[in-house]
Amino acid sequence: MEPIYNKIGDKTEKVFTIMIGIGAIICLVIVNVAVVARVSNVSISWSDELIKIIFMYVIYIGAAIAYKTDSLIGITMLEESLMNMENKVPYKILKVVQHLICTGFAIFCSIQGIKMMMTQITNNELTPALELPAAISTIGFVIGVIAWSYYGFGKIVKYIR
Repeated sequence: MEPIYNKIGDKTEKVFTIMIGIGAIICLVIVNVAVVARVSNVSISWSDELIKIIFMYVIYIGAAIAYKTDSLIGITMLEESLMNMENKVPYKILKVVQHLICTGFAIFCSIQGIKMMMTQITNNELTPALELPAAISTIGFVIGVIAWSYYGFGKIVKYIR
């Protein structure tokens, strides 16, 4: 299982990293265009909405990548003291509990995000300015927390072994 998990995880991380980079560049361009437009007294009301949609993808998918690469805030002092002990069991227990909590939260968020997305689709909800389906921004959240759940399962298996 581990080789397949690692291959899928590494490939999704690469794709997500590219998506985040492109999203950040697009946001940067849109923000600069919006600033110039405001100075020129030209209204581009859609810019704020588009930036919010892109940020949903960048933030939540970025959080999943940060979780996969252990870049999120942690209880470092406790982890390091347990890791330096001869007996690694307390460290592994801490890591399993930590990842169970994080993965459980990500699964809960996945379920709620999917429910929210389905409600938005069922009710034909649209964004105000662009009149895009409102579920477009929720999809970014759902992708991020599902990826987080996937990475969490891999971490749990890693520390149980």
